[in-house]
Amino acid sequence: MADLKVDDAGLQSLLSSLRSFADTMQEATSSLGSAQARGLGHRELESAADHFAGEWAYGIGQLREASTNVAKQLEDGIRGYGDCDIQLADEMRKAMKKP
Repeated sequence: MADLKVDDAGLQSLLSSLRSFADTMQEATSSLGSAQARGLGHRELESAADHFAGEWAYGIGQLREASTNVAKQLEDGIRGYGDCDIQLADEMRKAMKKP
């Protein structure tokens, strides 16, 4: 029978990466929001650029939201594994003390 082992450092690293990704997406959304299509030279090109910027901002926002949600769920999972590990250790100590 195999032992259950959770790579806490790996999960923490993944959590950090997800949070960093969410921050990067937030920065990208802010930068894109301040971009101006005016002055590109042609009204249709400006319109297309504005449309693209809006669609891109929406997509980036969705990625940011998804990564934030995954990070929250992962954080809850890490906490749950930790709590379970503590409870299991306590139960094992109790069982070892019984005659």
